[in-house]
Order: sequence, then structure tokens, then C-alpha cells
Amino acid sequence: MSVPERILRPRTGWFRLDLARLLQHRDLLYLLVRRDLVSRYQQTILGPLWFLLQPLLLTGVFTLVFNRGLGTSTDGVPAHLFYLSGMLLWAYFANVLTGAGNTFQVNAPVFTKVYFPRLVVPLAVVLASIVPLLLQMLLFLGFYVPALLGARTWQPIPVALALLPLTLGQVALLALGVSLLASGLSAKYRDLQHALPFVVQMWMFATPVIYPLSQLGPLARWVAALNPLACPVEMLRLACFGTGTLTPQLATLSLGSTLLVLAAGLFVFQRAERTFADTV
Repeated sequence: MSVPERILRPRTGWFRLDLARLLQHRDLLYLLVRRDLVSRYQQTILGPLWFLLQPLLLTGVFTLVFNRGLGTSTDGVPAHLFYLSGMLLWAYFANVLTGAGNTFQVNAPVFTKVYFPRLVVPLAVVLASIVPLLLQMLLFLGFYVPALLGARTWQPIPVALALLPLTLGQVALLALGVSLLASGLSAKYRDLQHALPFVVQMWMFATPVIYPLSQLGPLARWVAALNPLACPVEMLRLACFGTGTLTPQLATLSLGSTLLVLAAGLFVFQRAERTFADTV
């Protein structure tokens, strides 16, 4: 009985997204997602409750320091709802970037022994991070729905609510693109793996998580809008509260920047994939 042969050929171009091969490894993708969820809080007392405690604690700190202490505006939205809504998308983005930003270094022992599409690993982080996002959304709804049914001075916008899945998809693509870019560059330049936590912290302050874009002047608002994550955060607040600084120009700029970052990330990741064994 003849043994079937599988021939592995090198890629012929620097930019090639082989979706068929990724689909062939969907079982591996599922196992990596499951591994990430299980190992993240394994042997912890609170387990998945950390997904809820972290935004609650940060909301309390932001309310005391920025809203009560510094008097930062929340566009007429209750402070706890304002900060919880801002951290929903930001926490997802930060989780993906932290988990997939050093893909080659973390998985080098496996990559040098077993062949499979390397893109499966960051994709698994993107999918696994959806579970904490869903739990934090339930936490947000637990505060949001009672406030919406009670006395309020804000009104949600149904059209914007219907567009939220597309907004979440944009954030996922942006997180994947930045992670691929960071992974590809850090495979050659090791300084980036040390700078990544600092970049994540600085990026939060460049995103309207603890302040609204309306608090900035016109010029500063356009500079802040260069951050592709600013528009999705404002979109979420516009959908839930009817308040937010969002124009078609800002949305177009944000979406274009996201696609550009994703394309650059795929290019750098695939280029590093060819030679990482010599540098990692």
C-alpha cells in the first residue's frame, strides 16, 4: 500500500493570503483557541471573573481620578457607563495585541519543528479574545439597561446600533493587523518585544477611552482621529448614548487606516515567516 505524499512548496510572492490552507487547519485553530482560554486563568481562584473585575476596578479608578478629581467631561453620560463603554473595545484590542504581538518568539520551538500556517496562531488569539469581550459586554449591559429604562438625558441611535457588528469587525481587523506588524518586526528587532507593553499603555491615552473627542479642539480632534481605534470607540458611544463626535470623513479615515495597517501587517508577517528561524 503506497503512502500518500504531501509536497510543501515555498510561496512565490511576498503577499499571499492562502485562505484554503487556513480552512484546512481549522481544527488546529479550534485547539489553539481552547488552549488560550483554558491556560489564561488556569490555577487561579477567581478564574473568568477576572474578565469582569478588571473593567470594574478600572472604571472606579477612572471615575475617581478623571471625572471627580480632574473634572473630565463625559458628554452628559454617567461616568461609569462612559468608561465601561470606552474600555469594551479597547480591552479587546489590548488583549489581542498583548497575546499575539510576539508570535514568533513565543512559538519559536513549535514553528521550527512542525509546519502549519503561522497565521493560525494570531488568528486564534483574535478569536479567543472574543470570549472576554462578550462577558464584559454583559457586564456593561447590566449597568446600561437599568439606566436606559430609568430617567436619562441621552438617547441611543438604532441605526448606529445596527452598525455595531461592523464596528467590532473593524476593531478585530485592526488588532490583527497591528499584532502581525509587531510580530514580524520583533522577529528581527528584539527591542520591540520590550517596548510593546509601553506602546499599549500609550495607545490607551491616545484613544478616547477616558475622554470624549468633543473635548478636543478641531485640529487636535483630527490628529486624534489618525488613531484608527478612536472612531470605533466614538461609534459605540454614539450608538448607546446618542453622543459622540463622528463624521463620515472620520469614519472613512479610520476604516482606510485599518485596512492599510492590516495589509502592512500581513506583508511584514509573511516576510518574517520565511526567515524567522535564522533570527529568532
